[in-house]
Amino acid sequence: MAKVRAATAADMPAIVSLGEVMHAEGRYRAVSFDRGRVAQTLAFAMREGIVIVAEAGGEIVGGVALLLVPYWFSTERMATDLALFVAPGARGGAAAVKLVSTATDAAIRAGAREVVFSSSVGIDPERFGQFMTHLGFVQQGGVYSMEA
Repeated sequence: MAKVRAATAADMPAIVSLGEVMHAEGRYRAVSFDRGRVAQTLAFAMREGIVIVAEAGGEIVGGVALLLVPYWFSTERMATDLALFVAPGARGGAAAVKLVSTATDAAIRAGAREVVFSSSVGIDPERFGQFMTHLGFVQQGGVYSMEA
């Protein structure tokens, strides 16, 4: 059974490696993956937001990173996700539920007025929508993109 906890700097290599798996599975796989850039972004998220990892059998099998940011029109803050991912071999259990629930609770305790998750990587968006709805989230629009 997966356990969740706040990520630490010591977790960085494992989280970056997990991010590489996410990158390879998603629609951004044709865009270069820069391990250093990912580590910088995660370090920023650890300072300015919330990073939670899921462990099973002593290995990190999932993670979520949220940033706490003000709305563009207000000083009130919201939490928005940078990433939510569970390794393919760890899916179907409670890891994703625990990650989202723990990160959401932490964001609210940190003063977020709302918590926003989106799905832009294209990994089973219908299943993601059903999962988030099951957890009490409400869909608020969509994501549209155009490649240059």
